[in-house]
Amino acid sequence: MVCESPGVRDTTNIPSATPGVRRLPRSDPRLRLAASEGDRPLDEVLARRAVEEENRRAAGPSISPTDLRHALAERASAALEGGRAALLRAERRRWLIDDAARRGLSPFEANLVIAIVQDAARRGEDPRSGATIGRLGAVPPRAGAPVGERWFWVRVWLASAALAALLLNAMIGWVTAV
Repeated sequence: MVCESPGVRDTTNIPSATPGVRRLPRSDPRLRLAASEGDRPLDEVLARRAVEEENRRAAGPSISPTDLRHALAERASAALEGGRAALLRAERRRWLIDDAARRGLSPFEANLVIAIVQDAARRGEDPRSGATIGRLGAVPPRAGAPVGERWFWVRVWLASAALAALLLNAMIGWVTAV
């Protein structure tokens, strides 16, 4: 004997409208058991995984907080004035571009980073948000070390040699004076 509750009917003998999907007995006819990934053909599973991988690659590279573009975006965000107007004074922009050039970005790339940050602020987004930082992937990463970093150790060595020569000269003068 089947006990029928109001609003619930026995669906064990009702064929499913979707092939490969079984209906649960004595349940609401709108509920059904969906197929899992294990029930799908291998080609469909591999195609789905390939699409997911392509989407991850298309999302672009993640930019670390130590990346020059990220650091410039942080400094530009801090320099913005006027709330949603996202104003950047000319002297402050010049300083940001010169600083970025010393670190290895071209003026065009520096202006592009600043424009991305200003655009985010004008749209009401947080310029430091992940979405804004993700857009920095449009700016190519710096290819090599800037001139200042390439010659840093040469300058350190030359300064050390000059200091050693100065100290040697002072010591010779002190010894010969006695």
